[in-house]
Amino acid sequence: MQKRKVTRSMEWLKLSEKIKTNHSTNLIRQKTDYEQYACYDISHSLKLLYEMGFDTSIDTDNSNVSYTEDYTLALSLQDTAKGTAFMLTFLSPWFAPLPVLSLETYKDSYVKLLKSEGKLVFYGAYFSFEDILLEEAPQVVRFKNQIQLSTVVSTSDYKWHKENTLYKRTRLDYAFDITLPVHQKWMKHYIVPHKNSKTAVKPYNYQKELWGWQSLSYLGGPNFSIGIRIYNKVLDIQSKKKQSWYPDYWTEKYPIVTRIELVFWNSYAHNSTEQLVSMARKHILGENNMINVIWSVRPKSLYTPRNAYIYISRYAKNHGYELSKVIQDVSALLLEESNRKD
Repeated sequence: MQKRKVTRSMEWLKLSEKIKTNHSTNLIRQKTDYEQYACYDISHSLKLLYEMGFDTSIDTDNSNVSYTEDYTLALSLQDTAKGTAFMLTFLSPWFAPLPVLSLETYKDSYVKLLKSEGKLVFYGAYFSFEDILLEEAPQVVRFKNQIQLSTVVSTSDYKWHKENTLYKRTRLDYAFDITLPVHQKWMKHYIVPHKNSKTAVKPYNYQKELWGWQSLSYLGGPNFSIGIRIYNKVLDIQSKKKQSWYPDYWTEKYPIVTRIELVFWNSYAHNSTEQLVSMARKHILGENNMINVIWSVRPKSLYTPRNAYIYISRYAKNHGYELSKVIQDVSALLLEESNRKD
């Protein structure tokens, strides 16, 4: 496949080779953090979704959220401005419930307007917990693989294979975590929009004690197809309570972590994942520093009785039993197992 030339497409990113080498030297991990697809046959998506082990008796008011038999996944519905969204949540005694993907089905008016029947989104939780999902809920990973196999990719002349097109990727976020503070030069020196650009760098989350802005974004690349976000990952962990997702962040090992995310959408997101990852590494790490440090950390949760309580109470509700009855049965089983070992 012929690679698209990207020199002019990211001319607003002014990172010298020295800065890129510094990023590479202080790189912790890199990974895909978000993916979004346009769905052209929503019945195919729903078929794959329900084949994970759900029944079809789910109401729009979530009065009977559907669970898989082993109670690792929950499927719920919620109304949206464009239609209805199916939310898939991963359940585990060790973590709070994690939304991993959503499938939105559009109303007829939006189907005509957007020329697709729905939208499929894989959240950051999917990519962070992919190894755990492969062990405890492998049907989710199989679902993702089937979506990828049915997704159209740009050809060398950038035209579509229109036959049998079920999905088209419309956004991909690729993230780099580095052990450096958020440099204030990102504001005026590292990101320089074109003089005719109608989009400016947007800073937010000012921290006086840290001497500057801790988050900023620029989403005004060519034809609004490439953007970037830079933010203090430690502050993000604190505010969203994600310490279990990144057990070695915000510790003596990595007290300072900055996340750099390149956002590809519209026409750029149509390219293959390998092509986009190569492009991201080139512009953040440099031509000579494209090391392959992929996300390898395994989320590690601290024990909390509340997570276990939520897990067991939902299990009891799903099967129509009182919580006290389920706890008594589990206690009896535990006693039986203990006597057997003795």
